[in-house]
Amino acid sequence: MTGSSAGALGALYWTNYLQSMVKKPSIVSTIADSGIFMNAKVHESGALKIQAEIINLFKVSNVDEHTPLNICNAFYNGTEWKCLFVQYSYASIEGRLLLINSEYDSYAIPNILGINCLKAGKSGETLSSCTATEHKQIEKYREEYKSFISQYLQFSKNNIWSIACSNHVYACLDNFYDVNEQRVPGNIGNKVRDAIRKFVFDKTRIADIDAEAWPANNPCAY
Repeated sequence: MTGSSAGALGALYWTNYLQSMVKKPSIVSTIADSGIFMNAKVHESGALKIQAEIINLFKVSNVDEHTPLNICNAFYNGTEWKCLFVQYSYASIEGRLLLINSEYDSYAIPNILGINCLKAGKSGETLSSCTATEHKQIEKYREEYKSFISQYLQFSKNNIWSIACSNHVYACLDNFYDVNEQRVPGNIGNKVRDAIRKFVFDKTRIADIDAEAWPANNPCAY
């Protein structure tokens, strides 16, 4: 099961259901590309904008319906909207998971944090035009993201490819899937293609995380 951006969330939500439909649940693995949207505050106002949007989505869609993740729904009874965030729902998702994500996600920075300083770079977006104040808030978001990843990796079945450059969606785009500029760590590590092949075919544990902040991974930083 796989998907990108909002499709990545769909893949994660329905993994348990797919496992329940097949004779051998262990054959089901999930690759979620750019589906981590942290429940973070807007840079200037401090409002939880994305949280409000998700709560309103529940209200307008069908307040009586919950997510397909029954364990998560039960755990967050009364606040089931949390199950639409991977940071809350990951422990409820069964089977092997591979998350592919940017630590400086180019959707999250403008749409969750409300910071509009990203510019087109050589491979993805660049933070080179961001102010010191904007950088500070972006790094705060990255720390929250990395804290979640640390918890997520406590489950041995969970895998991650996490790059310290800015972009959104990797696996289905030729410009990012198999290019030397997009490696973790930079220059020598796995490309997205490498991580996926090792995860799917070799059943290898993938824990590729850029340890240093932007612009340390220079090939994709600018």
